[in-house]
Amino acid sequence: MLTVLKLLQPIPQSPNTISYTSKSLPCEAEISSLLDETVIDAAVPWIEQAERERLEEKGKIYEPEHEAIFAEFGEIKHQLKELLNHNERAPVEERFPLQVFNLNAEATEKLTQEANHTKDEEKKRLQQFIESQKDINEKLIENCWMIMSKKPWKIRQHLEKVRVYRETELNASHDALLPWKPTPTYQLESILNRDPEYANELDNLARASLEKSYALSGTTTHQFFQPYALRYDQLEVVTFEQLYFELIYGDLEIEKLRTLFNEKFEQIKTLKHEEMELVLKRNRRARYVQQELVFLGNLMADRNKFEVTEIEDPKYAADERPDTIIHTEDSEIPVPPYISPSVERLLELERQERERRQRELLEDDFKDRALVTMMDGVLEHRWEDEIKKSLPLPQCLVLEAMICGQEHRLTLFVVFCLQEIGKEPQHYNETDIREVNEYEEQSRVLHQERLRYRKMLQDELHELAISLDEQIKRFNTAVAKLTLQKIVIEAAIRQEEMRILRATLYNHARLVYDANVARLRAQIEQNADYTDQLTEVLNEFQEKAADYRNTYDTLRTKDRLLDKQFKINFSDTAQSALVDQAYKIFKRRPKTQLRSIVTVSVFQDMAKRIVAKKTPGTHGNLLLPKECQDYLAHCESLDQPSNCPAGMDSSLWQTLIKMRRIKIESEFRLKSCELMLSDAEAAIAAFQREITSKRNVLTSLEQTLEQLQNDQFEAATNRTVQLVMKRGWIEIQQSGRTSDFDRCVLIHRTDVEDINAIIRRAGTKKLNAMINAALFRRKIIFQEWEHRALKLQLRDLRDQLATVEKCKITKEVQSWLKMKGMKRSEDFSQMALEKKIRNAVQNEEEMLQELKTALEEIEQRIATKRKENKQLDQQTRTLNIDVTEQHLQRDAELEQMEQKATQDRMTAIVERARLVRLVQAQHTHILELGTMLELQRLKTYPTLTASTSVMTHNVHHLLGN
Repeated sequence: MLTVLKLLQPIPQSPNTISYTSKSLPCEAEISSLLDETVIDAAVPWIEQAERERLEEKGKIYEPEHEAIFAEFGEIKHQLKELLNHNERAPVEERFPLQVFNLNAEATEKLTQEANHTKDEEKKRLQQFIESQKDINEKLIENCWMIMSKKPWKIRQHLEKVRVYRETELNASHDALLPWKPTPTYQLESILNRDPEYANELDNLARASLEKSYALSGTTTHQFFQPYALRYDQLEVVTFEQLYFELIYGDLEIEKLRTLFNEKFEQIKTLKHEEMELVLKRNRRARYVQQELVFLGNLMADRNKFEVTEIEDPKYAADERPDTIIHTEDSEIPVPPYISPSVERLLELERQERERRQRELLEDDFKDRALVTMMDGVLEHRWEDEIKKSLPLPQCLVLEAMICGQEHRLTLFVVFCLQEIGKEPQHYNETDIREVNEYEEQSRVLHQERLRYRKMLQDELHELAISLDEQIKRFNTAVAKLTLQKIVIEAAIRQEEMRILRATLYNHARLVYDANVARLRAQIEQNADYTDQLTEVLNEFQEKAADYRNTYDTLRTKDRLLDKQFKINFSDTAQSALVDQAYKIFKRRPKTQLRSIVTVSVFQDMAKRIVAKKTPGTHGNLLLPKECQDYLAHCESLDQPSNCPAGMDSSLWQTLIKMRRIKIESEFRLKSCELMLSDAEAAIAAFQREITSKRNVLTSLEQTLEQLQNDQFEAATNRTVQLVMKRGWIEIQQSGRTSDFDRCVLIHRTDVEDINAIIRRAGTKKLNAMINAALFRRKIIFQEWEHRALKLQLRDLRDQLATVEKCKITKEVQSWLKMKGMKRSEDFSQMALEKKIRNAVQNEEEMLQELKTALEEIEQRIATKRKENKQLDQQTRTLNIDVTEQHLQRDAELEQMEQKATQDRMTAIVERARLVRLVQAQHTHILELGTMLELQRLKTYPTLTASTSVMTHNVHHLLGN
């Protein structure tokens, strides 16, 4: 949605604009305050300070003249003001023009000309600015406003807003074969076991059920209209053609939803226009009812006057009229429009013409006079108009009636009369009394009618308020429903956009996968070709190295044969003493070092020159380095006859020289061959390392390609599915990103219901268990209460029993009570008394016998305790003897030594642990310092990184130390 706002720019001022202000001389008070000011700011420069002091001195000198001039100027102003006031009070024909009172006409004329010139320049500048802004506005309207097929619109209610959004959504599904989607084995077997016709029927049924079910469509477009049946399913959009197809059909469905919402919005807009017209009509009626109530209140002289409430008419807001963006109304401009003199003359002529026509209509008032004569100035007599009229007074109450005036206002004719009370009540006759009674009755009826009319007006006003509230509520409800529909449609829009974006991202990811696969395959092919080339070169080098090795072995064998041949030859022709000396000469070599010259070509050239005996003066020696020339020169010096030992003839010396040169040549050739072999082996090792590294890279690339293909297969088979669910069904933390749903689990509704059923059953069991536990607890509490009550009752009975037992009752009393209970009298005969005495004696004897028995038992227990005490005393004495013997046998010094040794060993262990911790801390500190040192070095000098094995060896060495 593109919204173009009105550009409210301030009008820039012209740089050459001159602002004129009225200049007046300072008054006397200002001059005196200026002269009295003596405070000087310290920040004022000394030049300004000196100038200020000079002005103050000058003001003090000319102060009397200044005061006289200002006093005279004040008198002139006062006189001029009086003259102007007198001129304004004078008649029009006697007034003078204002320019007569102008005392400086030349300056006024000059200022007027300058002001006119400035006005013209400002007018031209404003016209140019208006033209430029007009061009800008036209461009904006053409490029930003006219290109919109549906202009942005807004409908307001009391608390909400609804906008027209140029966006909508759509959805559909389509059946197709998806070979990349995994299919279970049992499903494939069931498909293969079916008959073809049966499979077609099942496919048709499945397709029909799929068309009816939109649970997996990912959008809610089907809630508004039937989506296109040709659209693909979410998992079917794979190729670019399918994506393009989805985009086209998505745009079509979006356009349909857009049209659907705009149609509903147009209905609401039309409804608001009708509702506003109805509200305005009811407001007009409510104002009329209020006026009538106020008029009735004044007419009936009611003390409780009706309070008029302000009725506000609804108005369209600025954002509800989008045309105001490109069109400016006169009410938006605070400055009144400029009217040129020619237009003013035309307007004046039109006003004069309207006044002339009004006068002609007033002169021809035949229709109004006829209406007053026939219908009292109205077209129809209404009941509410009649009850507003006052009743005529009876003749007895009227003194005189005088018509004061009459007016014509539309179709009404009003007569104002002055009335006074006439006769006195005691002079009334029967006719006057009857007229007065009739007047009172009519007044009472008129009052009742007015009260009824006021009641009708109040009821109507109440009904208008109720209907207006219901109307506003109904319209707000409609707007709220449209707002909810807008939210739903907008959600569908976002869902469809999400679906298209996901398909686009999937195709983009597939392109990225293909590009990465192609890149990796190109790298693999390049590395494979490079590895093949290196292998070919390596094979060639290996063949060359084999040749060099064979040559080296041959030369080495020949070199060994030269030594044997030299001994054999000299042992046959010379003496044994000369053989050893000749062998030493044979092994002698020039002392010149050839370490810096280790090239094959130099050694081969040296071998050739040694045998050819080329001197340094020849042309061939010029190509050799100085060390080689020195070596050849030393060889020549060694071949001189002066070096020949005594006893050796010249022929033998020449043979020795020749064999030595052959030996040197063999050594140079052997060295050159050794160099070639070492170079070949080094090249072979380098090529092998390179081939190994390239093969490792190739293996890594193949693994990366395999992982990328697995990822691509995973992305193709494990597609993201878009579902529309209620927010209460989602139980994960949401942050607005799709990654929130990476590890979520989708559970079927039946599974949730089964789980809820299990939870409900478990909850029911738990509630039953809790109820049973509560009942059991209540029973236990009741049993405990009963037990406590019985215990208390038992305690009370025991107390009573104790109380009863404390009461001592003799046998006589007991027998008396017994006989009393048996209702028998006591026998006081001699036999009875003797029997009682015998019984008493027997009882006493029994008690005495019991006491004796108890005494015997106590004595037996005392004897037993005495025996036990004797045994304990004996055990105590034995234990004391054993303890004394142990004390005598114990070695106190050995125990102290063992205790001291134990204490020293513990101290040594603690000290060793402390030292180990100290060493570890110092080692850590040393490593930190070494790291800081290396970092400091790296800031200034480059360093070489040590290998991992060396660093590991150093670390182990430090830890071992």
